[in-house]
Amino acid sequence: MSPVVLSGYYGFGNTGDEAILEVVAAALRSGAPGVPLRVLSADPAATAQRLARIGVVSPQEAEQVTVSRAPVRALAEAGWAGLLVSGGGGLLQERTSRRSLLYYLALLLWARARGVPRVVFAQGVGPLWRRGSLRLTRAALDGATIWVRDGASRALLEDLGLRGVQVTADPVFAVWSPPEAVGPGTEPSTEGGGALGVVLRPSEGHEGLERDAALLRSVAGAAAVRGIPVKLIAFQPERERAWAEGLVARVPGVELEDPDAWAGATLSEWLAAFRGLRAVVSARYHAVAFAALASRPALALAVDPKLTQLAAELGVPDQCLAPPLGPGEVGAAVERLLEEGRAASPEAVARLRERAEAGLAALARRASELLSGQSAPATAAGGWRARRFHVLGVPVDPVTLEQATAIVAGWCQGPMQEGGRQVVTCNPELAMHAQAPGEGGEALRAVLARADLTLADGVGLVWGARFLGHALPGRVAGADLAERLCGEAARYGWRLFLWGGEPGVAQSAAARLRERWPGLQVVGTEHGYLREGEEAAALERLRQAQPHLVLVGLGAPRQELWIDRLRATGEAASPARVMLGVGGVLDVWAGRKPRAPGWVQWLGLEWLYRTVLEPRRLRRLVALPRFVAAVLAERLRGEGERA
Repeated sequence: MSPVVLSGYYGFGNTGDEAILEVVAAALRSGAPGVPLRVLSADPAATAQRLARIGVVSPQEAEQVTVSRAPVRALAEAGWAGLLVSGGGGLLQERTSRRSLLYYLALLLWARARGVPRVVFAQGVGPLWRRGSLRLTRAALDGATIWVRDGASRALLEDLGLRGVQVTADPVFAVWSPPEAVGPGTEPSTEGGGALGVVLRPSEGHEGLERDAALLRSVAGAAAVRGIPVKLIAFQPERERAWAEGLVARVPGVELEDPDAWAGATLSEWLAAFRGLRAVVSARYHAVAFAALASRPALALAVDPKLTQLAAELGVPDQCLAPPLGPGEVGAAVERLLEEGRAASPEAVARLRERAEAGLAALARRASELLSGQSAPATAAGGWRARRFHVLGVPVDPVTLEQATAIVAGWCQGPMQEGGRQVVTCNPELAMHAQAPGEGGEALRAVLARADLTLADGVGLVWGARFLGHALPGRVAGADLAERLCGEAARYGWRLFLWGGEPGVAQSAAARLRERWPGLQVVGTEHGYLREGEEAAALERLRQAQPHLVLVGLGAPRQELWIDRLRATGEAASPARVMLGVGGVLDVWAGRKPRAPGWVQWLGLEWLYRTVLEPRRLRRLVALPRFVAAVLAERLRGEGERA
């Protein structure tokens, strides 16, 4: 089953982004149970530990849920996702890093090219200054479901020509009553007590450090007048350690919250710590949000315009300062905060929570709708058959590898059907063979229409299906299915027959399969180069062996036509319960040819790998541009009919 892939600034230890991940992952698990998750992280181990700690996944499952966000792996995950969620925070902006912007846009563009549905969720978009960034953003988000966290982001995207942009709120506002557990190193205070918490954004270079120190000095001076202690809080504890230590060394009387104690702290622990503060001064969005959830007054230092909008949404627009943030101005604002500052309006927080919960519920519904058929039993009546669709007139069954295995297993263990069952693994080349004019194309179309199960084996067919708007879980490679079925055959005692390849290939493959699965019953083999007059005797040997499953490696479309011909004669002549065309899989099993490495398969480039090893396959690639053109034409026809 293709997972929902979560992409964000995860695994860097940034408190706000890690909090977003916690809430979004929990919402998907509760709102879309059974839907697999995959999180792209800079530190998969730390992210796995976090998700396990808050109970979203088990410790064993967490290691499989989190994967590296390194570009090659991330592109592979995005390309094979059932749904890509670009989630939360300020991912699409140039203020802090254009390189980061290009990373997230690349994932969205690759997913779009692969036909993977995309959701841009709860993001604060912008600023975007360069024309190239604006054009790339429009291209990456075109056709995606878009939920932003504020009106300014929606206006920016609508100016780019994107439509259907909806506004939610930052996911952390969906947190209602966090546990009363106290974060490490912080004791809860009585009303009006506690320290003044300060959360800043590090400025670059020595001059930047001095500016930050001057800002902190003005805050500390205003607090000292009232005898209120000041605590500097590093919101990205591990990365900001050196900067924070440099600040407190320059500003006497300011205490640094121990970064070691807060590295890996959960959202509930941070909110408990904020409840222990008297007030908060922050240049970070999520520290202001945390103060609102903890019912503590906050002064927003609006180095980002989104802080100005957040203060207004919280009902405290007067508790916000815009640059240049002069020391005198900041000191006076802190004095007002400590003397008469107000916590966010409960009604305002309630509205933001309502928006956040609505957005999270919509995201969970999207995940459930996309994968709705995959969690049902694979062989449920009317399930997968009812969801069959067509690409260029070729039927495609939207099932996963696990479901396909279960379906075929049910047929192998069930009663014999007249003519047996045929399974087709279809790719763009086979689909284009079916488009050929004349009797050849017509005959193949008829065969594909009669097949009992047709699977999308080929990234091109997966792309084509999704591009045409069909919900397809992902690719089901014939090689993977064949291996799964061999394992099931060994487990349940099915009789297996291998037919195809050059002389000796099927025998070598059978020997290797028996080594891999001791007890596997390979009851016969036959090569695919029989001379005229030899096939009748070979078919008789096949029938006498009475196999449950025949794997046919004659190449497409020859193997599909051959299987259909055997079925056409009726039950008396049917050689097996199930027959599956496997192409060159027998050569791989026999050790004659290697299969593409895992990372090549992840990227969907197995076809290119095989072409490099077998240049004669180049002529077969002619079908790919023809397939793309045909799919584009089919989509244009559909849009024309709808218009």
